[in-house]
This record gives sequence, structure tokens and C-alpha cells, in this order.
Amino acid sequence: MDSESTASTSQQTSGGARNSDLIVFQCSGCNAIIGDSSSYIGTHRDIGIMVLAAANNVYQGNNLVSSTDGEDVGSTYVRARCLKCKRILGQVYKTTPKELDFLRETFSFDVFKVTK
Repeated sequence: MDSESTASTSQQTSGGARNSDLIVFQCSGCNAIIGDSSSYIGTHRDIGIMVLAAANNVYQGNNLVSSTDGEDVGSTYVRARCLKCKRILGQVYKTTPKELDFLRETFSFDVFKVTK
């Protein structure tokens, strides 16, 4: 297991969204709230991720991992873990190929590890 930092990231909210319109995303392991639709960027079906600009109750690892296969080959990232149950939920990309630049420094959650 890689060494992790324990700083959590604050959620950003959009001034235009009403609370009743928000969709809340949770860790599928422990149901901790990790974000909502105000920071939703989109999904990438080929990689199997949902992308948020900001997250709650999530911390980033310290160890840089390189992707060696799949759609994100050549990318580097740190793991994103649930602050409550420590489950790996996805990654935060640090470097990407040009076509995946929109993923850099965002929270890319595995769609099977997040519920709404």
C-alpha cells in the first residue's frame, strides 16, 4: 500500500445550482459523501470514471503511479481514497496525453466505487 497524505479537499459549490437540484455522490464502501453534482465535469466511458472538479472526504496518496495500458496509457496519477474507510475510489491525474488533459488535477472516480 502506498503512503498517503491525510489532507481532505474542500468541495466547491456553484452559485447557480439550487440545493434541491444537487445529486450527492457517496463512497460505495461506507456511504461517506464524497461530492455532488455542482462539481461534476463528466464521465469517460472507456476508462470507466466519473470526474469531479472537487471532492469531500477524499485524500490523495503521495506515490505517483504510471498507467501502462488502457485508454490512459502514459498518464501518471496518485490514488484517491475515502477518508472514512480508506477504500481506493479512483485517482487524481498529474500528467495525461493531450486528449485527456481535461482530467488533470480533477478527481476521477471509478464508476463502480461511487453511488448516488
